Amino acid sequence: MNEEQLFYQFNFARQSTLKELDETTIEQADKMLEGFSNNIHWNFGHILVASEHIFHFVEENAVLPKPYWDFFNPGTSPKEWHGTPPSMKEVRAHLEDQAKRLEKATRGRLDSEMEKTFFGMKTIGELIFFFTCHENLHLGTIKGLKQALR
Repeated sequence: MNEEQLFYQFNFARQSTLKELDETTIEQADKMLEGFSNNIHWNFGHILVASEHIFHFVEENAVLPKPYWDFFNPGTSPKEWHGTPPSMKEVRAHLEDQAKRLEKATRGRLDSEMEKTFFGMKTIGELIFFFTCHENLHLGTIKGLKQALR
């Protein structure tokens, strides 16, 4: 996959995520369904936090404040939240900004090998592809949760 295709796919996924977020009410976002460990709000925040890991691998500074990591990292759950998580509006702003930062930080470097591998991935391009797939996985979860709320 060439650079333009990869960025197109990442941005397509991100625009789909932003569109879904814009079509989600606060009530939908924060509702915890029985049998699920996370809600829609958590999934949007998790997409953001997970993709922010890319910046660690490309030796760029992550910009998300610490509370984002505390609320949305893998293994966290709204059932265990203490305090108020970042708002959906704040999450949205960071998702939009992150897509711009990611392309700026990685353009021309997709074939560069990372210092450490990540689940067997060796290059920056492979990592971006993984997080694009990860975003789509959580977008599907969000859509499923919304369907279950109807």
